[in-house]
Amino acid sequence: MDKVDHLLKLADEYQAISVFDLCVKCLKDVPKTEENAVRIFYLANSTVMAREDERLDFARWKCTDLIENMELADIVGKTDFKKLDRDRLESVFRKKTKRLETFVKTIYPQFIGLAEFCIFLCLTRSSITRCPQHFSSENKATEGLLKRIKSCPVCRAMIAQLVSSSKPCKPNEHWYGGDCHFDIKLISIIQDFENIIKAKFRTTIAPFPIAKSQ
Repeated sequence: MDKVDHLLKLADEYQAISVFDLCVKCLKDVPKTEENAVRIFYLANSTVMAREDERLDFARWKCTDLIENMELADIVGKTDFKKLDRDRLESVFRKKTKRLETFVKTIYPQFIGLAEFCIFLCLTRSSITRCPQHFSSENKATEGLLKRIKSCPVCRAMIAQLVSSSKPCKPNEHWYGGDCHFDIKLISIIQDFENIIKAKFRTTIAPFPIAKSQ
């Protein structure tokens, strides 16, 4: 790919169409992976000729599709990431941010619903103490979980009891097994969920190194 980078710049400088066509073919044909996606995306936007060539549209789309599923540290750690201009940076992160925003908005009600069901089950089994202000005699919540833990110390204590009831006497063990477990941080996580959704994933590109436009 180093040769392609060099040839693209020469082709752009001298308007060497035949050389440019070879570069386009290489960028189109090379298998796209998470390892080379940032590199290929940069090359497909590195010169005026490359940016304006519709033959590279699919390569650019494929690369952003791969980048969307990469961890942020892996993306910004690529050398070519620092060479992208502002427009290309925004195109990379716009799609990734939209995907994360949609995922969080989808998972939030599912997560809260599971927490509410756990509370309901524990109340049914009398393993935690019911808050008389925010639960009916049938153990149904009369107000949303977030509002309850914000305003009611009894409801927050119910979460603490829920955590305790999930563990046997031995430390670091849980009745329900599995690799993932909840703890008292559940309260702050629920509150953070709301803050993230309210923020709507406002993304600022400015802190990233931005190269001058080609």
